[in-house]
Amino acid sequence: MPFEDEQNPRMEILPYQPVYVDLSSSIPSIKGNRLFLRPVTDSDVAALFAIRSRPEVAKSKSAIFLSTPSRNPDQEFCRENRLQKLTNYMPGSYPPTPFKSIEETREWMASKIFSQGPPDIIGRNFNLAVILLSSTIDESQKQQEKQQQQQLIGYVSINTLYPCPEIGYSFLPEYWGTGYATEALQLMLKLWWGFPRRSVERGAADSWGGNVEKVYAVCKKTNVASYRVLEKCGFEIVKELCYDGVDILVWGVERSGL
Repeated sequence: MPFEDEQNPRMEILPYQPVYVDLSSSIPSIKGNRLFLRPVTDSDVAALFAIRSRPEVAKSKSAIFLSTPSRNPDQEFCRENRLQKLTNYMPGSYPPTPFKSIEETREWMASKIFSQGPPDIIGRNFNLAVILLSSTIDESQKQQEKQQQQQLIGYVSINTLYPCPEIGYSFLPEYWGTGYATEALQLMLKLWWGFPRRSVERGAADSWGGNVEKVYAVCKKTNVASYRVLEKCGFEIVKELCYDGVDILVWGVERSGL
């Protein structure tokens, strides 16, 4: 989760949404055709390190979170209160570099805990491990199937919740181009949209955000594979930015009618 740093302020460019999501005390799991998504646990640290330590994964990351607020959610909305500089989620981590230790991975896992928003979400997280399921039913390959059922190949998460949800995801490079990222993101969105909502009154709304509930994502313009995944999941470009010479695309998808 991004944190405040007076020497490294953020620019809030995503809208405040008129809805809070009521997260259950225990985030449920969800199963798809090929994947199983469940909450990340401490025992996943080695598998997550195997992903985040890969140079290809680090190169694909934008390392920028755009929705961390600079004020209390109960304060009156005021555009002038927004800070005016984009920064990455950890000072000094741009451009992104591969994780170098298990401890660094633990710190990253802890950063996924929500520290902004309504009191009932503080200390919670929405970080899901992506587990590959085997489709084989051959009796001679039961052991292989059992191993595959436990194979963590990626993660999808809501990185920030207030003032609006912003997602992130990464997968082992050997599973890129397989459609797993698309399936995982679709499953996560299905789970996310299914939580109950409650309206929140705001004094104003962003001109481009309005009262439409969305989930947002950020990726480098050169990361074609990532934004193809977003397109397949219904995301559309809502802003284009340039940070430190890198072209960044901000994507959004509206909540479908349920």
